[in-house]
Amino acid sequence: MERLTARLMIEALAPSSHGDWAYGWGPVSARTARHMHWHLFEPDPRDRPDDYVARRNGWIDGPGQNVGVSAFGGERRVTELSFELSRPDHRGAVFDALRAEGAGLELLRESEDFVEYRLSIAERHPANLMAIEHCTSPRSAAAQRCWTIYTLRFDG
Repeated sequence: MERLTARLMIEALAPSSHGDWAYGWGPVSARTARHMHWHLFEPDPRDRPDDYVARRNGWIDGPGQNVGVSAFGGERRVTELSFELSRPDHRGAVFDALRAEGAGLELLRESEDFVEYRLSIAERHPANLMAIEHCTSPRSAAAQRCWTIYTLRFDG
């Protein structure tokens, strides 16, 4: 799943030849549709405040696991994609898969449960990639559950 998630992150990055429309709902949908179960469509601008944030949800199928994917944005463009992997310790594997695809990761910030990189690859617009690890309390009545959320934030 880590390799497929990394591949989708790279495909979501707009080609550098694309202009202001590169992160419109339609172009992002076209770049990601072959791996995703979702339909990205523009939000209806009627009766919406200027700061309205639309959310569209989908998933990537994988052997024994799905990855939840959400797109966020305004009336005209997608501003970020988030990827939720339901097991802990994915960070290294996803970042290794991105590097194996030829992507560069420049460290911007890091803490115990958070890391942010500048993701770049030839002939694509760069973006910021954040990863946050979450866990339920170890004292929870149910077993402890951990997951990682990656957020790919597009420039502009």
